[in-house]
Amino acid sequence: MKPVTISISMLRKAGACKAELSRLEGLFGPRVALTEEFALANAASCDWDWAAFNLLSGSAQAEYERVRGAAWAEYERVRDAARAEYQRVTDPARAEYERVRGAAWAEYERVRGAARAEYERAKAVTFARLYIASKNKETTAQ
Repeated sequence: MKPVTISISMLRKAGACKAELSRLEGLFGPRVALTEEFALANAASCDWDWAAFNLLSGSAQAEYERVRGAAWAEYERVRDAARAEYQRVTDPARAEYERVRGAAWAEYERVRGAARAEYERAKAVTFARLYIASKNKETTAQ
């Protein structure tokens, strides 16, 4: 197929936002020769859905949607299978982690609780000693 030029001015007329126009012009200049090779090389850097809904005719949009829908279904199938395998591999490790974490947390709480109780006792005794001493000095001074 013969390449077709897409320009920043064409995208502007189609309603592209200023930020995206600036980004695209920075990447590609004021115009680009659209080829399948260009599209593949820039599959992740261009908003092809926006382009399809703003630059394609009705029948071309319908074909784009058909192919996009099939590609999305395949993506979801592969993603779901990968997620299931990930879960299969990590679930036993997660269960072991939870078992160990539970025991470790219980020990942490036991040690922390004892340390906090000691801290509270130290504060109480210190206050009592200091307050009693200060009151006894006042009494003695009178």
